[in-house]
Amino acid sequence: MRPSPSQSVQYDRAENDFPDDGEHSGTISNIVHNRGFGFIYMPGGEGNIFFHASDMADGEFDVAREGDELTFDIEEGDRGPVAKNVQLVA
Repeated sequence: MRPSPSQSVQYDRAENDFPDDGEHSGTISNIVHNRGFGFIYMPGGEGNIFFHASDMADGEFDVAREGDELTFDIEEGDRGPVAKNVQLVA
């Protein structure tokens, strides 16, 4: 079962549950256009990853919708893993 964006998912940073090597893929599970952020669902039970509008190419965030497929990198943020270099899959 996939967690909702409102569910708090805890990650053990020492174990690095989200591998940061290479490009990842997922789908937008929730997007908040007026606040400039969203969450990406990663298959395989890895949970949701936060992303910010500034990490997408110009104009892509404005057309992104829930269910759209994405590719992205994962980096460690202040509050845990975050998606960077987020791109819509054509």
